[in-house]
Amino acid sequence: MMTYEEMKNKHQKEYDTFAKDKIFYIFTSSKEEFEKKLKEYGLNREDICSIGFGGFIKKKDKEELKNLTQRHRKEKQEAIEQDKDGSGFIKSMFIYELWSHEFAYTYDTEDTLNDLGYTMEQINSDEALKNGLDLAIQYFYKN
Repeated sequence: MMTYEEMKNKHQKEYDTFAKDKIFYIFTSSKEEFEKKLKEYGLNREDICSIGFGGFIKKKDKEELKNLTQRHRKEKQEAIEQDKDGSGFIKSMFIYELWSHEFAYTYDTEDTLNDLGYTMEQINSDEALKNGLDLAIQYFYKN
């Protein structure tokens, strides 16, 4: 079984490969500048849709992006479900995200749980998630 970080890196590489040719960004506040950028890409407004944060994708590639992100979510969820006691993938997930959210300085799990889409009630009601979080926190206290 791969760790959370390995899965994130794999997913990022797949996304980057997809995005390289299919996602583009236009940062401008002027309609004229936007239209000029579209022409540089050989597109018009009818060909594209926004993915937020200044990013755009051709409408014909939208379903492929949706499938990619759904597969990534499914793979992550399956890895969580396969970790029956929370000591493998789940622990690595919490260590990675606690580190990313500066738990070592704040000792606060709220941002981590929010980013992962969990509430403390959900964690406490799932033995594997609870154990994985506890093990990850212990890791920080030991190191």
